Amino acid sequence: MATSIEAPTYPPLGTQARIEGVVKLRLALAKDGKVLRADVLSGNGVLADSAKANVLTWRFLAPCSTEGAPPPTIEFTYDFKLIGEVTDRPRTSFHYEHPYKVPVTARARPRTP
Repeated sequence: MATSIEAPTYPPLGTQARIEGVVKLRLALAKDGKVLRADVLSGNGVLADSAKANVLTWRFLAPCSTEGAPPPTIEFTYDFKLIGEVTDRPRTSFHYEHPYKVPVTARARPRTP
């Protein structure tokens, strides 16, 4: 379970190119719950870079580990979606779905004539 969460942002290139999709990561956790490493398992590179940079700022409940064992890992999913017509600087919203999923939505401003 996440104990410290930083808000992700939709990458500007992703909104400009209208890139959407799911990014799957494998996270290695330290004994204190800090994310040591985030490896991309699948997803668009632009979105994956944003997801990886974001999740490295998170912290999770300290995992149980055996002395001398490799760091425990979890699989984590980001789901990037665009809503509406994309213009300059769309607002990004997100929420955390337990156990390990983050839907990220860019809500574009409506175009004015």
